[in-house]
Amino acid sequence: MASFTLENFNIYDLSLFVGVGFLCLVGLMIHSFIASVSVMDWLKKRQMNAVDQVITALSVFRVLFQVSNMTRMLLKLFNQRTLIIRILLGWSTFSLIMTSYCNIYLSALLSAVFCFKVCSFHNVIFQCLKKLIVQRLGCVIVASMLVSLLLGSFVIYELILDQYSNVTNERIETRYTYYATIVNFVPFFVQVFSSISLIVFLHLHLRKMKSTSNLNVQLDPIYHVLKGIAFCFLTYFVQILCDLLTAYFYTSLSTIVAFIIWNACPCVHSIYLIRTTTRLRNHFSRIPCWGTNSLFKRRAP
Repeated sequence: MASFTLENFNIYDLSLFVGVGFLCLVGLMIHSFIASVSVMDWLKKRQMNAVDQVITALSVFRVLFQVSNMTRMLLKLFNQRTLIIRILLGWSTFSLIMTSYCNIYLSALLSAVFCFKVCSFHNVIFQCLKKLIVQRLGCVIVASMLVSLLLGSFVIYELILDQYSNVTNERIETRYTYYATIVNFVPFFVQVFSSISLIVFLHLHLRKMKSTSNLNVQLDPIYHVLKGIAFCFLTYFVQILCDLLTAYFYTSLSTIVAFIIWNACPCVHSIYLIRTTTRLRNHFSRIPCWGTNSLFKRRAP
């Protein structure tokens, strides 16, 4: 992957690096807020449903993903011939790939859990899947972590082999594109299945309400869920598309451009989770009040 070092660092790179660093800190604060709120609720032994559990795991891995991305971008500035820099760069790359796959798989799991929470289909297969995933959610989260660990190890192994073999950049980009397509197929299928199931269920529910001449039916919650489905699916689709593009242009893509692409969608999705989740929104609304009270207490004589 094309990169920049301290030797060829110009004013444009410096300004771009500072801007990206600021955006990175904002994203890290957003993910850390969700993770800290979820962890504090868990330590206080408050009851957390299946959606909250997946959001907790997702936010923790997004924090690790952000830190790994920051570390890798900073290490690219130094001389990569140094052994310690190469070791740290390899470790940060492995952590980046693993947490990226965790982000993709847990995002798909979040959509599936939300689908099982809202939908009440009486189909035998649907009920079996719901019972299997919801009742063994911890095992599914751990399985997602293990799969991401194996995939990350495999990609790092391929990267090491490519450094010691005479392989053209075109073949490397093509092979990594195939890997990214295979890895993203299962979570993308889960996302599509969950979105279609939610839309079908809401359509049947709305038609049932109209057939019973129920004039008191509230359409705002249904429209709110439909907007959420469209937004999450669009965000997830763009995230997978960016992952495929990053794999295809791996050897020619700038480090900063790859950093921006990989961090945009998770940050936007985390902001949406804060906005739509009551628990997170209530904690977030306390931050301005806490800041205002602290400011007035300091100014008070």
